[in-house]
Amino acid sequence: MKTFIITSVSALALSVLPACAQTTPSKGDQVDTRSSTLEEGVESEYIYDYAIGGPYYASEADAAADAELEPSVIEIAMTDPRFSTFVSLIEEAGLTEELIESEPFTLFAPTNEAFRTLDPAMLDSLKLGSDPDLRDHILRAHMVPGVIFAADVPTTATPLITVDGSLITIRRDDAEGIIVGSAIVQFPDITASNGIMHGIDHVILPDD
Repeated sequence: MKTFIITSVSALALSVLPACAQTTPSKGDQVDTRSSTLEEGVESEYIYDYAIGGPYYASEADAAADAELEPSVIEIAMTDPRFSTFVSLIEEAGLTEELIESEPFTLFAPTNEAFRTLDPAMLDSLKLGSDPDLRDHILRAHMVPGVIFAADVPTTATPLITVDGSLITIRRDDAEGIIVGSAIVQFPDITASNGIMHGIDHVILPDD
């Protein structure tokens, strides 16, 4: 089964952390450090915990056991009727298991209303699977490696690389809130065992 691999892309990636990542772990804590690019060309090292938004764990086994009690990002979307159209496309594309087992990632999930803003021909093509490659490309344009919390989004437009290599931007606007591509985040910070989901009001098209 495929899983997403998180990579650090200098000057073209945004890596944000939960507040607890700033806490210095006690001796004996097992932690992981990875390079993150918070500003263009500026790299830093951070320490993060094994469970998104959770406490430090004594071992990966403890973290994994706790994570099993929490649903994954896509499983949360599957139980929320606001995202039923998006979920049905994920299922048609055969991406469900991949997303359940993926490394931590951020999902910008279009609501059912968001799909109604698409050109009718495009919407029909997505639902009918007329162009599977385009459908999969559009779906993956809503997935970004790493966990992005709304509070950590900067006011300046910041480029993000999606899991299939598309480029989108994200920024915070004082009036409209979080804007990703041409979409506005309506339902932020829906946390899960393997990442976070933000409900958005428009479908992100590749290179939007």
